[in-house]
Amino acid sequence: DPLAGMDLPSQDTQNPRRPLTTDELARLLEVVENSQEDYRGLYGPDRAVLSLVAVATGFRAGELAVLTPAHFHLDEDVPVVRLGKKDTKNKRPAEQPLPPAVANRMRTYLNGKPAGKPVW
Repeated sequence: DPLAGMDLPSQDTQNPRRPLTTDELARLLEVVENSQEDYRGLYGPDRAVLSLVAVATGFRAGELAVLTPAHFHLDEDVPVVRLGKKDTKNKRPAEQPLPPAVANRMRTYLNGKPAGKPVW
């Protein structure tokens, strides 16, 4: 077993995994938003919105990477992000509702973004 003897994160009893509290998430997004660093071509405000969408949808990195403005359906009764089966890991269409605050942030963020290009 190539993983035998490795201290895997799920086995770390001193630093167990847990969900972030609302305050911790808010602080994380604030720090990222104000960051001036370029990370993989994204600066703070872009990374903050990407993180917000990731948390709100649960989409994987590869799924987030293919999102274009057309994937966001923000003017429906319940705003959603939709992925086709070719864009998901399990090859099934996915639809995730967005909380109103996230949908409002996305309306502003997507304004002026090219329709056919990935958002991030």
